[in-house]
Amino acid sequence: MPPAIERLRRVPFDRLLSRPAHAANHALASAPCNIFTTSGTTSAPKFVLHRQGAIAGHAQQVARVFGFTAPDTLSLAILPLCGVFGFNQTLATLAAGKPSVLVESYEIDEIARLIQRHKPTTMFGSDDMYARLLDMMPGRWPFRSIKWAGYGAFNASLEDLPERAQPRGLRLVGLYGMSEVQALYARQPLKAPMARRKLGGGLPTSPLGHVRVRDPDSGELLGPGQPGALECAGPSLMVGYYGNEAATAQAMTADGYVRTGDLAQLDGRGGFTFLSRMGDVLRLSGFLVNPLEIEAHIQKLPAIADCQTIAVPRPEGVRAVSFVILKPGAALDEAEVIGHCKRGLANYKVPLRVFAVDDFPKTPSPNGFKIQRGKLREMAEDLLRT
Repeated sequence: MPPAIERLRRVPFDRLLSRPAHAANHALASAPCNIFTTSGTTSAPKFVLHRQGAIAGHAQQVARVFGFTAPDTLSLAILPLCGVFGFNQTLATLAAGKPSVLVESYEIDEIARLIQRHKPTTMFGSDDMYARLLDMMPGRWPFRSIKWAGYGAFNASLEDLPERAQPRGLRLVGLYGMSEVQALYARQPLKAPMARRKLGGGLPTSPLGHVRVRDPDSGELLGPGQPGALECAGPSLMVGYYGNEAATAQAMTADGYVRTGDLAQLDGRGGFTFLSRMGDVLRLSGFLVNPLEIEAHIQKLPAIADCQTIAVPRPEGVRAVSFVILKPGAALDEAEVIGHCKRGLANYKVPLRVFAVDDFPKTPSPNGFKIQRGKLREMAEDLLRT
């Protein structure tokens, strides 16, 4: 038992059954049911409140659309139930009346063992997790039982992961979700070409789900292919932020959409493509720039293991600054990195400076660690002053 709760009094279930029944049934669809926390990477953490009907209805819809109702379904739930990703996957499996294998700890060798033992038909996770599984699991086709696997792309150096995974029987499919609209809110079509299928976003899971993209400066609604601030609506939407009416009012539009804080663009097919967090977006020379474009380009260099890029205001205008983690034994040649960027990127995307760090500042979340880009920005400003 976790030390944080072992000191608390435990009540046997039999004792609960012995108590008098309530005079009325309070388990209404509109009753507040679950609270999830935001990660707090871009602002103070908030408590996201959902009603019972929204959680149950979303689970049933995911079960149908994601194919969990198939007779052979067995779900491997790797992510913890305290976050919506693991919670929604497990609840959708239960809504379909199918079994789910829960992972006690996030250990790659244990996850590999469970895949080999239980032969799940579906699983969800991050690109880092799948990359480690591909390295660890032997054989030409170790994921034979898995029909498709949902994933979130967070590491720019793993951009080609879906192409590497598919020949070994692992079909990766991009997803979208967040605490405010629940996980598995959208998914790319399973039969879409690889170039589309591997992107975050997709079509809303619910037929009542709707998305739109708005220019963050003018407030104008944008058409397909134009990046802007993503807004989502639908039956999986939160009640609000518990105990924080001001934050709820700021996040919700008058017509019932939540401002996600994400940069996205409509795909012209009824869905959308997730690009990055709005807080991560770089405004360079008047253009919205996804930092992943710069990071992926820098990570093509053999000495670079990982990269994060932020924007810093300078007298000559806002400029990009990159932080890199080097591969073992490598040394940073800043001029080489900047020259590489000049040869492959527009001038306004070329970093002003490149700094090597041992690790990026991170904060824990239910789905793993997230980069604290605000702290990176502070580090860049300090280094540029010296």
